[in-house]
Amino acid sequence: MVAGCFWMGKALCFAGHSRAKTLSELTQVLRRLQVRMLEEIMPLQDALSSMDSPLTRGVAAQMRPNEPLDAAWKRAREALCRRGGMLDSLREEDLRVLDGLFENLGLSGRVDQRLLLEKVEKELEELEKAARRDNDEHGKLYGSLGALAGLALAVCIL
Repeated sequence: MVAGCFWMGKALCFAGHSRAKTLSELTQVLRRLQVRMLEEIMPLQDALSSMDSPLTRGVAAQMRPNEPLDAAWKRAREALCRRGGMLDSLREEDLRVLDGLFENLGLSGRVDQRLLLEKVEKELEELEKAARRDNDEHGKLYGSLGALAGLALAVCIL
């Protein structure tokens, strides 16, 4: 019982680690997207669909002619945020950064697109740092609280 509660606490710790890892992966995806769009001068849908990320492929698959990109993002977001999806560990504040990206991506010239991608990249990096810091601070705490909860249950049962 004590071990079970301890591992439940560790599972909470793993969720924080998963969030930081996902944010790091998103930062890498943005860097590759910037190269595809601005250096290789690929059209937006081609740039998104040619990447190996479930995020970009999901959005590209949802794109429709004469429709804003954020509509495709909103449809793709549903599947990506489901349990087991690429973005299932993210918080609402993390998703708001991506909302801002897809609301403005592809709407302006190269200079503005570069500034947008760099801004979103910095925001994701800050969120990742905060997630790692929270995970470091709370990781041991969750395991300890789980073990204490298990001991308390054992004492109550006895």
